[in-house]
Parts: sequence; C-alpha cells; structure tokens
Amino acid sequence: LSISSVTFNILLDQILYTQGGNGRIPYTYAGKIWYADLNGHLKGLDKDIKIAQQKGWMVSAILLIPVNRSGEKSTWLGKVAHPETEMSAAFSMPNLLSKEGAEAYAATINFLAERYSTEQYGRIHHWIIHNEIQNGFYWSNAGRKLIETYMNLYQKSMRTVHILARQYDPNTKTLISLDHDWNRTGDPRGYKGKDILDLLVKFSKTECNFEWGIAFHPYPQDINNPRTWEDQDATYSYETLYLTPKNLEVLDSWASQEKVLYNGRAREIQFTEQGLNSPDYNTKTLEEQAAGMAYTWEKIAGMKNVTAYQYHLWADAYEEGGLKLGLRKYYDADGDPLGKKPIWYFYQAYETPEWEKVRDHYKKTLGITDWSEIRYKGLIK
Repeated sequence: LSISSVTFNILLDQILYTQGGNGRIPYTYAGKIWYADLNGHLKGLDKDIKIAQQKGWMVSAILLIPVNRSGEKSTWLGKVAHPETEMSAAFSMPNLLSKEGAEAYAATINFLAERYSTEQYGRIHHWIIHNEIQNGFYWSNAGRKLIETYMNLYQKSMRTVHILARQYDPNTKTLISLDHDWNRTGDPRGYKGKDILDLLVKFSKTECNFEWGIAFHPYPQDINNPRTWEDQDATYSYETLYLTPKNLEVLDSWASQEKVLYNGRAREIQFTEQGLNSPDYNTKTLEEQAAGMAYTWEKIAGMKNVTAYQYHLWADAYEEGGLKLGLRKYYDADGDPLGKKPIWYFYQAYETPEWEKVRDHYKKTLGITDWSEIRYKGLIK
C-alpha cells in the first residue's frame, strides 16, 4: 500500500519493573535502579520500530497506562497509575501527585525516548499522550474531575514527555489525542473537545508554551454509516458539535488561529485513528465505504497543517463490536477470507499515476461533478 507513517501502542507498565529477573537489565534514572524487560513488550517494539525505520516510515507512539486492578502498590503500575482511577476504565492517567509516581513515569519515558532515538533500534518521531481524552473516564481515567483539574494533570503528562524526549530529538512533538466529539459530550462523564483544546492553550501560555500537536480521530458522525458527506451536525463553525471528514477544515482553521500558534507556526495535525464502516459486504455498501475514503482524502489534500493519516484498520476484526472498518474483509469471510474491498484499491492508488482514474469513479456516489465542490471555502468563525 506504500504507506509512509504508522502508530504503535506502547503499554507503559511492560517496559520497566521494580524487580530484576530473567531477561531484565538494570536501568538507572534519578538515582533509582529499574529493570527493563527485553523479552516482553520491548522485544516486539524493537522488531516493529526497526522495520519502520528500514522502510522510512514516520512513527508516532501512543502511550497507554493500564488500570492497576491488583491494587499492589510496590509495582511500577502501582506507583504510576493514578490512585483515583476507577476500575471501570480501560486505561489510567499517570500519578503526578507524588514524587515517586512522577519519577517512575519519567524513568520509563526517558528510557523509551533514549532507546528509540538512534539507528540501533529505530526511531519514534512523535509521542501521542494517552487516548481520546474527552472520554477520559474510560480511556485515561483519573477519577471524577472538573475539566480544569483534569487538564492540569494531562498537560503535566504532556510536558513531562516533551521535556524528556527533546533531550534526544529536538524535532519531536507530543500530541494530544481527541475523538470526533467537538462541542458536545458523548457521555455525561466526558468533556467537549473544543473546551479541552482551549484549556491546553491557556495552560501553555500560563506555564510556558511548548510545541505540542493534535492527534485527531475524525470518525463519521454515525460511526456505522460510511456516508460521512451527509453528517448533519458537522458544520463549518468553531461551535460545530462534531468534527468528521465532512468539516475537517474547522480543525485546520482552529490550529492556525493567532492564539493557538507556537512561535508563529500553526499546530501540527495528525489523523491517527479513523475509518469508515461497511455494514455488510453488499456491492452498494462497499462502494459507499470507498466513496467516503475518496471524500476524506480530497478534504485532507486541501489542508495546510496535516502531516499524517493512519487508517483504522487494515482488516475487519471481530473485536470491533460488529463494525467492519477494514480495508479487507474478515480473516474467515465466507468464500473470500481477507478479501480486498474497493476501499483497499482506492488506498493503494493514492499518489500513483492511477489515482485520478480510481478517485473519479466515486463522484457519482458522492453526487458531485468536480472535487472542488466538497471543499469549504468560506470563513470559519
């Protein structure tokens, strides 16, 4: 598919340990000895990130802290998982309330930034801090918090990674992870994406600005429906409820506002997780999924601040709760296991001599005669 950028999930509790053991090597940070497990999660990361380097891919790592379900306090996770994390969550925010927790978190970030900054193991170029934090009650939990308290904790996590990683790579960025909820909450326990970003801008100006970027997940308004060009609540305003492929221009404009800039430059945007569903494998449905991808690519082509787009996901997977987002069918699809959908061929053609021919096939499905019709040219305010 000629891809050029990838993301990797890193489970931070599987990097450094408080006790030695088979396959673990000592690592000293801030006067304390930790033990890196070379046979576990790191072994897989070493292999994959080295492959990425050999292929010339840009790598963005997603930093995830599991919930400390055992309650054990002496482990790395016992020190780093936020003490008020609810057991209903998938992941935790870091515990930056104590010196011990902050140092354990910093030790792991320093280890990773140092290891993946050379030719030996490959390179991580950017760091995505946790996941979809509007819905932090599930993806990056710290208990029930006012949005100001929550964002104070989150921006400290971002700054910790930024400061440590820039020791080894002066061009690396930390990226805030957000889903498609913009001026709405998908759950009473969540926050609005616009409010989250506005607070990050305020914290940056109050406590010294730094070069963060945005890792956004612009799924369609209805994740089940690939006809994202019909998203009714995705409008061309900073007050839009959703940010989807239909109104990506809003995010590009937001990142370019004077109040948001870093040293006169707009905030970098990476689209690091998004896909289009094919509710079934009927010809019409698969055509609409591919048309949604054509629509999305043409939107991105007109954006100034986007550096990467990673499709989710390569093949349909049962763990997606019935969604069929893949470029390929299920591994056991009847009569066509891992069969390539029309969207696969579209993705393959992008930026090749076949591109315009493949792309233009979908004008009819989208109801357009020229691609300029889908791009918003008015003022966003």
